Amino acid sequence: MMGATVRRAVLDILSPVFLAGRASSSGTAPAAERIMTRLLDGKQCASAWQQEMAADVRQIVDAAGRPPGLGVVLVGDRPDSHVYVLRKREACESIGVVSKVKYLEETCSQTNVRHAVQAMCKDGSIDGVLVQLPLPRHIDEEDVIEHFDPGKDVDGFHPLNVGRTLMRGRTARFVPCTAMGCIELLKRSGIELKQKSVVIVGDSNIVGMPLAMLFRDEGTSSVTVIHRSARGSGKGDARGDSNDSNCGRGPVSYQAGAREGSGTHETHGTHGTHGGKDVEDARPGVIGVDEAEDPPHPYQVTYNSNKHIYPVNPFPDGDLDAIMRTTRSADILVVAVGSAKLVDSRWIKPGAIVLDVGINALPDIEQEGMGDDSTGNKPLYETLLRQHSHVVGDVDFDDVLGKAAWISPVPGGLGPMTVAALIRNTISSAAWRLGVEIRRA
Repeated sequence: MMGATVRRAVLDILSPVFLAGRASSSGTAPAAERIMTRLLDGKQCASAWQQEMAADVRQIVDAAGRPPGLGVVLVGDRPDSHVYVLRKREACESIGVVSKVKYLEETCSQTNVRHAVQAMCKDGSIDGVLVQLPLPRHIDEEDVIEHFDPGKDVDGFHPLNVGRTLMRGRTARFVPCTAMGCIELLKRSGIELKQKSVVIVGDSNIVGMPLAMLFRDEGTSSVTVIHRSARGSGKGDARGDSNDSNCGRGPVSYQAGAREGSGTHETHGTHGTHGGKDVEDARPGVIGVDEAEDPPHPYQVTYNSNKHIYPVNPFPDGDLDAIMRTTRSADILVVAVGSAKLVDSRWIKPGAIVLDVGINALPDIEQEGMGDDSTGNKPLYETLLRQHSHVVGDVDFDDVLGKAAWISPVPGGLGPMTVAALIRNTISSAAWRLGVEIRRA
């Protein structure tokens, strides 16, 4: 834990200075062949991007008399979801975008969720709407998404927006945020995409598949997607629930306490409050932590609830050699499967650019005093995510140093870029809906 903290501090100081490669435990190249690895600093790029967007917001306010608005529907008690919604609101409000959140109980019905989404879509002050994923297991995610107004679908998940992304010659109004964030991070880091060979590990609907189309449109020479549909789902698999949303959206699987009724709570404005309290404290209580029981879905990114730091291999063991031969052909390697430290130096060729999209929070639930008064009466989800969890990516960061030319860290890589892309979509929606032409210097 201390080593990870120190490494993060060193990266924050050195970024974007060259990072020296270190010896690998899995057989990297000899020291004479090691190269210098540079950091794809998503935190820094996202901050610069958001400052540019702040100027766009001011133009919209001057021309239309109101700021862009983002509406979020948040269902249930998942601690990570509440934290991520709070971070989105903070990012919005930091540049003048108004946010509104509709809270629904864990036990709400499909109709409750659908009506909440439709009400947000009809709100004239809201330009973009999203449902925070994952949804409880009894809610049909596909049904919810298809009831969105495609013109406010700032997550880019509606079939109309996905279809436009997939088709050549069509302009998608909204592109899935993590996929957009990947491309933006590479471009803002000065990396040329034309004629590059790309391999994407993971075929999820919100990262792998749309990102493949974006790389295609950027002029890369080839894009290979390594599918996960052949993976085993046997007993003892530690992967979590199967909603299509790990990478940058939600890392840990929790067992939350169900509550009676289907009441809703709403908060909005620019102060991040809920009924006079901080948003973090104004949420139904979480009563426990456990492994999720949903079977993995072959087309979704899973939530990693593995309690150990070791990789959970989502691929059949017999396929790994062939998969590694494919990934070693990539100029740009993107990993988005939700398996902690799965990819090490054996998977990449020297000088490759590595985008680690996975977020895996591995809580130490054995730590004494968790969830009781000894934590200072802090919410359990805050204790888990901010004090007693170790966050890692799908790539073994330390192991690939000295072999990769560039790598995105976790945290601080694609997470901030995903939030920034969401704000970009919301501002673009507001400009289109209000008839404002944004001018940039």
